[in-house]
Amino acid sequence: MAVLRRPRSRSGAPGLGVNLQDARLSAAYRARLGHAGIVLSAWALEHGIVLGGAAQSPHVMSELLIAFLQDLFDLKCAPWLGTHAVLFVQTRWRHLKGKLRGAWDSVAAWNLQRPVCSRTPFPVLLLVAVARFSVYAAVALEPWKADLWWPFGVALQAAFFGLLRPGELYRLRRRDVRLPGLRSLLAAPVAVFTIREPKNRRFAGRLQVRAVRAPEVVEWLGWLLEDLPPDGLVWPHGPRAFGLCLEQALRFFGLSGLRLTPASLRAGGATFLFESGVSISNIRFAGSWSSERVLSHYLQEAEGAAAVLDVGPAAARRVEEFLSSFVFAARPPAVRWSALRAPWIQRAPAASSLPPVRC
Repeated sequence: MAVLRRPRSRSGAPGLGVNLQDARLSAAYRARLGHAGIVLSAWALEHGIVLGGAAQSPHVMSELLIAFLQDLFDLKCAPWLGTHAVLFVQTRWRHLKGKLRGAWDSVAAWNLQRPVCSRTPFPVLLLVAVARFSVYAAVALEPWKADLWWPFGVALQAAFFGLLRPGELYRLRRRDVRLPGLRSLLAAPVAVFTIREPKNRRFAGRLQVRAVRAPEVVEWLGWLLEDLPPDGLVWPHGPRAFGLCLEQALRFFGLSGLRLTPASLRAGGATFLFESGVSISNIRFAGSWSSERVLSHYLQEAEGAAAVLDVGPAAARRVEEFLSSFVFAARPPAVRWSALRAPWIQRAPAASSLPPVRC
């Protein structure tokens, strides 16, 4: 039999290859599994049990996990810890996969005991209002922050209509966006995003696409990205700045209590498509959900959360008045983004001299 040899680097030392068993799981997922495994091992040792011995029998391991999950539940531990403990066992001892039904029944029962905490979907009318508020903020309210507010309004709409997760939005670069025109050979009036290494890459591919078909949003994207270099980020200011912009916009309309977050944009976009009559299968493909069953559950909870949104009459009237007053902000300005942003950057006042903004 031929002897397998490790590849050597140019210096002659053994090459540092990739561990294929580790590479099938993301670093973050491995960290969660490792943490849950440590907690489970410590609990087993405290009870005089060796996990390796228990793993020889699916029945013994299932009964052990049932007792462990019950203790976690009684101690009010985070539910993810119990789920990942079972996943750790299945990952460490692969022959047990599919044979721990009792443990998974306990996980399911635990999840049913949790209060419903659905991601609140972003209403489409409020999305339009917040996008136009970003224009108002860039032009009149905080012109010294124009470099922040102009991209915020565009990124907000891209995430909603493109069904982007927050992490996908923050990593999106100019080279990952195809716009209609001769340069991209994309004739249809649609913007296509390439999502690299997405969250569900194991199930739906390491390269995925999202499409934005709203004409006005495609126009805004073309305006913002026209002079952006290939490696330039669509939203270059990071998660915290995006969240703060969203928080300020919602406070302006008196809607801070709606619990809307950047993650609400994907839920809002999916809900909007569902209410517009788009089929579940088409929404699943558009947002790269792993299955129609997962998406159906997602939409059920999102629709339920949307049904109980409490928008008071004063806030609703303010949104309506703002939308009617800022119709001009529906389309990008005639001036190019690169030319528009430069004067404000040059004339930006010192932070200590800025008056407080009151919404």
